Order: sequence, then C-alpha cells, then structure tokens
Amino acid sequence: MHPDDVHRSTERIRDVMQTDEPNEFEECCLIDINGNTIDVEASSTRIRNYPGRGTVVQSVFRDIRGRKKEEEALIHSEKLSVAGQMAAGIAHEIRNPLTSLIGFSKFLKTKIDKYHEYFDYKQTARKGKGKGKGKGTGKGKGKKAVLNLKSCQHSSSPSG
Repeated sequence: MHPDDVHRSTERIRDVMQTDEPNEFEECCLIDINGNTIDVEASSTRIRNYPGRGTVVQSVFRDIRGRKKEEEALIHSEKLSVAGQMAAGIAHEIRNPLTSLIGFSKFLKTKIDKYHEYFDYKQTARKGKGKGKGKGTGKGKGKKAVLNLKSCQHSSSPSG
C-alpha cells in the first residue's frame, strides 16, 4: 500500500468490521516489488465464520492503469479540440474586421484614383503658392499649374 493511502485504507477496514456492508470501490495506490505505483480501486467486505479464522476482511483490488491512460488521452484530445475551436473563433473575430478594412481600403482607392487629377492639381497649386511671395502680382501661375497638371497626367497614365 502506498504511504499516502495507508491511513484511509485502515479506516475503511475498521468501518467494514463494524457493519455487514461492503464498502464502495475507492481509488488508491499500491506499490509493487520494484517500487512502481499501481493505480487500483479497492473494496472490502467482512466475512463471518471463516473456516479456521472466525471473522476476516476480504479486499478486492482492480487494476485501473489502462482506464487512467484512456482518461488522460480523452482529456488531452478534448483540450486539443477546445484549443482548435478557440483558434477558429479567434481567426474569425480577426478576419471580420480585416475584411471590412480591406473592402473600405479598396473603396477608398477607387475614389482616390477617380479624383487623382484633383489631388495632383491641389499639390501643384500648393507648391506654386510659396514660390512667388513678394514678387509681382502672381499672374500666370494658373497657367503653370494647368501645365504641371497636364504633365502629371501624362506621367501617371497606365500606358506610359
């Protein structure tokens, strides 16, 4: 008997000696001759008038190592299943906002492409504002902006 289970087993045998009822199977550990622990279930029953002995206690031990291994494997597979379900849920939660962002980005890109000429014109106009400060009246700057805009259109066109 494993030292951790000696006290409980002794109590169970005392209980059986006081009643005629067998006790329920309960898990405990035995130690074999090599010092290895064996998981077992134990139950004890009192037997009166045993030939040549009087009253005795009979104990039955069932080896449950195989069942314990199966339970551990089942628990491990359940943990893996839960982890897989969590990963799928997390991926779904990440994918949903990303899908919206990608769709919105594509929408914005089409709008930006549509108004590309407008943005190029604004940028050219901003560059032109600071060049002529304090010099003349600023006449002729509109023509330069239009010319710059046309050159930008030609250089940014897909064919050339």
